[in-house]
Amino acid sequence: MRGFVFLAVMLAALALAGTVEFGYTEAMKRHWRHEVLNFTVKVPKTVINPRQTPAERAKALAGMFVTDESGTPVPAQLCDPVLHHEHESTALTVTLVADFTPWQERTWTLHYGETTPAIPVTDLQATAEKDGYVLANDRIAVRTGRGAVSFAQPVLSDPAAFAREQLLHALPRPPKTTVAPGPITAVRGPGGAWLGRGWIEAPGLLGYTFTLTHDGPIFKRVKAEYTFTGGRYTCYVTLRTGEDVIHVREEFDLGDPSPARDSNFCFSFAQGLQPDTIRWYGRYTNIDPYAQFNPTGAQFTYGTMQEAVFPIDYAKTQELMRIHGLFCWWPQSAAYFGAYRAGNPGGDLLAVFPERPGHWRNPTVMFLNTTKEKDLVLRAPIRQPEQHWTTDGVDYRSPYYTGTVYPGAPRGLGVREWGLLVSRAGDVAPDGDDFTRSGIRRAWTRYGQNPLDKIKAWTLAWHDPGAAAYPRGAVSAADLPALREIGRASCRERV
Repeated sequence: MRGFVFLAVMLAALALAGTVEFGYTEAMKRHWRHEVLNFTVKVPKTVINPRQTPAERAKALAGMFVTDESGTPVPAQLCDPVLHHEHESTALTVTLVADFTPWQERTWTLHYGETTPAIPVTDLQATAEKDGYVLANDRIAVRTGRGAVSFAQPVLSDPAAFAREQLLHALPRPPKTTVAPGPITAVRGPGGAWLGRGWIEAPGLLGYTFTLTHDGPIFKRVKAEYTFTGGRYTCYVTLRTGEDVIHVREEFDLGDPSPARDSNFCFSFAQGLQPDTIRWYGRYTNIDPYAQFNPTGAQFTYGTMQEAVFPIDYAKTQELMRIHGLFCWWPQSAAYFGAYRAGNPGGDLLAVFPERPGHWRNPTVMFLNTTKEKDLVLRAPIRQPEQHWTTDGVDYRSPYYTGTVYPGAPRGLGVREWGLLVSRAGDVAPDGDDFTRSGIRRAWTRYGQNPLDKIKAWTLAWHDPGAAAYPRGAVSAADLPALREIGRASCRERV
């Protein structure tokens, strides 16, 4: 009897064990280094299914591992199973880091139901502090909020208003103002110091929560969600292994577009950095008042592509530039910008650039401003403003208005994706203005425009049956006789 039970247990274990192979063949004839790739891989429902508890699914995912072509275990992150009772298998996302040489074919194998071997660790860490999470790798770190806060009545999130209320009302009372932490509250660069300050400015705040949603070896992610009287603003902050870029995705709908422009995620570059210089690439012009932002006379034509560099004038309160999802021709439309201290190549640099323009929805332009507090602040609207050419460099009738048009989508809906580069100034800001040598430009291209994870989804090879099958392009050989007869009949009718 014991032998029968042992045999049944062994057979059940073998039935749950298996492998799934997946891969990609490089199709751009170029070298790729340290590319983060996502693959959709299907496993049997006996491994992952809707009837499992979250704890059981997490245990099943933790029991899987990935090997490369040589059978060597590699770091991989398995997450986000798509649960459906009617499907015969369960799709999940496998994320890993890979290098490619031109035309190289690479394959990996997902193992389940087997004994997990020793797997190399990565440099990623997620630490829970009293009031925040710190996501860190060997290069940089980002601090977010942590936990949940709710208010009995809607409050205004605004640092200046909160300071006034604290000064005038020392006695305990239901607050009318607060300073809600932004999705990113600070970053740490190669210099080791914490830089910047992030907060929310908006009326009607009801509460906010911060949750560590992904805690794997390839990426860590915190979800920040803010509830307002008019809707929600959600921001996902992601840090990946081996990178010096923080990836941000924002989703919001706080109601119909408003002319107030009083709802923003704000990030100050001053604290800990005190930048005195902006380096940017975009739509330069010599027309006042924009000429001050391109004193070097940089060009943006295809024959001469240069970055403009200008000193920050904190004595003026003004808009310096704006960032769209797509690079726009309107003056002061930037493809990217970086802020740092000139003459200090060992100092830190912070740069902002858009990512994946096709993922933007009803894209709301981000602004870089100097303030009366002598600060340098990035303002990312979290409620759709009434956009106009003169204020935003875009309007609702513009072809630049959206990365992808969705007829019928609410005008209040918005989605943005952008990157925050945290690096050493001397590593990414070259002497002079050569666009091709810029590390900011490389980050914008690599992460924002054409990452391999985007390109691998393109159809770049297909079966070509040749001219015999399609002698007239889109017309097959079998269709030619009928097409010729239609032509002859048309000629006869004319005669």
